[in-house]
Amino acid sequence: MKKRYHFNQWLITLIIGSALSFTACDQNNTSEPVNEPETITTVTLAIYDQVAQESSFASYTDPDGPGGEAATIEPIAFEAGKAYTILVLFYDDSGQEEVSINAQVEFEGLDHQICFRTTGVVPEPLPQTFDDNGNPVGRENFFGPKEVGSGSLQVTLRHKPDKEAADPCATGIIDVQTLAFPVTIN
Repeated sequence: MKKRYHFNQWLITLIIGSALSFTACDQNNTSEPVNEPETITTVTLAIYDQVAQESSFASYTDPDGPGGEAATIEPIAFEAGKAYTILVLFYDDSGQEEVSINAQVEFEGLDHQICFRTTGVVPEPLPQTFDDNGNPVGRENFFGPKEVGSGSLQVTLRHKPDKEAADPCATGIIDVQTLAFPVTIN
């Protein structure tokens, strides 16, 4: 009778152990949660003139997201030979209250990169913020225009770019892409 009791106890332990191991296997096989792209309706460039120690702002706004109403964009003016810091700020204004996306972009720095496309005499901003691997994130940038003239500056936030690729800005998913800011350099 004692042997039967030990056998039953062993059988119950085996059944519970098997059930737990199957459950554990199921949990390990679940895929990673999908990270939905951020909803970004406003991109603001906070421009700090390092010489005059003055700030100005220019924004791209698309309150209803892609499609629907046309987006708006503000022109930017710089002075040749000056040094500027450009801080890129992201917001979701689609709800009742403005939601800042900036902390999320910084916290997920490994998964984000801010890319710039310029035309005319507008130089590309140089990233000053980097992820934990030393790759650019680009929330803060140095900008030093040298030539008088005009052009444009377009900002794109990329999610999960391949930062080791020859052109990381051609990889990943676009979280937001602005219209081209018209730029004048005096």
